[in-house]
Amino acid sequence: AMTIQSAIYLAGNKRKLFKDIYPHLEGRSTLIDLFTGSGTVSINCVDKGTFKEVIANDGLLPLYKLHKWLQSDDLDWESIVDLNSQYSKSKEDYLELRLNYNHCPTELKLLLLQYRSNSNMMRWNAKMEFNMTWGDRLRFDLDRLKLHNTLSKSIEFHNNDFADMLELVKERYSGKEKDVVIYADCPYFSSTAVYQEGGKWSENDNQTLFEYMDFFTDLGYKMVMSNVFSNRGVAHQGLIDWVTDNARYDVHHLDISYANSSFRKSDKVTDEVLI
Repeated sequence: AMTIQSAIYLAGNKRKLFKDIYPHLEGRSTLIDLFTGSGTVSINCVDKGTFKEVIANDGLLPLYKLHKWLQSDDLDWESIVDLNSQYSKSKEDYLELRLNYNHCPTELKLLLLQYRSNSNMMRWNAKMEFNMTWGDRLRFDLDRLKLHNTLSKSIEFHNNDFADMLELVKERYSGKEKDVVIYADCPYFSSTAVYQEGGKWSENDNQTLFEYMDFFTDLGYKMVMSNVFSNRGVAHQGLIDWVTDNARYDVHHLDISYANSSFRKSDKVTDEVLI
């Protein structure tokens, strides 16, 4: 079966890797998607129908609001198509849309911006103004939007820092740890992901997440993490050291090449792993 494309088309989403990730998630009744991003993993897990509940968290408020909007019952498809048709994929139209969004932000404008932005990325400056550059692209697809809307209705969305979300999970599933799998697709070391702007994701965050992984694994949760051992030829030594001496985990190398992505500046291999 084809992996479903999220309506939020973020660079680095897990559509190509989902078939490799999914077998490691199934077998438990609750999925916690800790860094939901585009929501690709969550909506595809809903589509599989194997989880009783799918809970998706993202710390980025505009992204969380976008997810909440996309699952709502009263989306007006006609006005969505109408607004999209008012802006071409030209640079001029993109900059006008960006100006309009920053002047009066709506979820729909954010989505339409993201369909046209460079590498389909989202980024804000310190004043929370959207500042991603134009991408000479247009990813709008109404059928994809409708399918996303249908699948995401059963997802419970949260907007928390990952550590706060894990504390919430610990409280809620006390005594039911064996029912839960937690998937952590955290921002990658030395990557250009949305979270990386202004150094929002640090090696300190990595270490905190590693400690939580150990702690929750010992409590009986199934912990699954996506990460990279190397990215554009730069080794993620902290990650490698953590898992090398850690008998708790299996490491699976997912052989995928991002060489054709415009935002990859190097042909050096990226070693994607599932821990």
